[in-house]
Amino acid sequence: MSNYRIAIGQFCPVIGDQEKNRSKILELADKALNQRAKLFLLPELCLSGYLLQDQGFACGLCADDAFLDPIRDLSRKIVIVIGLVEKSADHRYFNSAFFYEGGELKHIHRKVYLPTYGVFDEKRFFTEGERIQAFDSSFGRTGLAVCNDMWHPAVPYILAMDGANLILVPSASPTRGVSQDDVSDNTRVWTLLLSHTAKAYSCYVAYANLVGYQDGLNFWGMSRLVGPNGRNIMEAGMSDEELIFADLSHEALRRERVYSPLRRDERLLLTYHELSRIVQNKF
Repeated sequence: MSNYRIAIGQFCPVIGDQEKNRSKILELADKALNQRAKLFLLPELCLSGYLLQDQGFACGLCADDAFLDPIRDLSRKIVIVIGLVEKSADHRYFNSAFFYEGGELKHIHRKVYLPTYGVFDEKRFFTEGERIQAFDSSFGRTGLAVCNDMWHPAVPYILAMDGANLILVPSASPTRGVSQDDVSDNTRVWTLLLSHTAKAYSCYVAYANLVGYQDGLNFWGMSRLVGPNGRNIMEAGMSDEELIFADLSHEALRRERVYSPLRRDERLLLTYHELSRIVQNKF
């Protein structure tokens, strides 16, 4: 698909009320569909809420759970990416992102880097994901990374080297740290990370963040789409639930890769050899 429209939705889910959150997701997806969007991206753990603590076990859903059928069915009309607590067959729980397309669950990304510091406590409740892989979709080669995954340079690097032209980032990022600007330090760093990833790998980066308060913790929103030149194409506000739209063009990818061929010049084999040397020396 040479050109397509993406919708990014930020909202404040109710902790533990998956039925209400599912209704909200379907409502927003219908609005996105009415605006001719082909892809709809939602935040991390938007189906359950983020600050679940022990409630996470009750919210766990297997990939084939019938509760997810309305979302899967709607994906025949619009591709939907949601964040949820995934329960595996062997009773492990993952902070996952599901990519639904054409009435099927096309790809699952299980969050690889679980933050357990400051206000975060994810390793107490979730199992670490073990794969970082791009995949084919109707939009071309696509990658998924959940929130803190993007703070580890290996994740977007692997996705880009695996051919991703679009990296989708469901997030639950709270206001954290102090900045000299009108935004928190966390917001400032996210802006740099997303812009750098898009520019360095000449790809689109779509970011969907939670907004509002959960159990006293504020989520700052500002969901956005960043173009392959590292500049924001569209950005949501800080305080309100919002649905934003932007059009993506493969011609913009082509122009940027001609102008700044960083991705072309990446020496993947050299990286492989040096990482192998480091691993051998450390382990």
